[in-house]
Amino acid sequence: MALQQRWDQVEQDLADELITPQGHEKLLRALFEDAGYLKTPEESESAQQEGGVQGPVFETLESCNKAHKELSKEIKRLRSVLTQHGIPYSSPSETSSSEHLGSKTPTDRTAEQLPGNTGLLGNTL
Repeated sequence: MALQQRWDQVEQDLADELITPQGHEKLLRALFEDAGYLKTPEESESAQQEGGVQGPVFETLESCNKAHKELSKEIKRLRSVLTQHGIPYSSPSETSSSEHLGSKTPTDRTAEQLPGNTGLLGNTL
């Protein structure tokens, strides 16, 4: 039976209350697995046992540096495309991770009050 026909049958069975919502989910999962859109439980297990999805593995520092250089060029190219089309983007800050973890004290906002803003309600007494 073709995937479209199976899909239609599953949906019709749910509409006719021949299957429960849980059965509907199971049948759709099987349908998506057969179509190749989802991994079967066995494939998922083997991927987890292998350590999950990993990025590229570099055998030498030279190959890592080469890949980094190529990726940096690609980032520059993509940024220029965004700029040419007027699409805003944000780049990660140049700060170290320790600076991100540091505590910051709140700033005094009274000097920056907007016109018509009388400040905190507690100050009116």
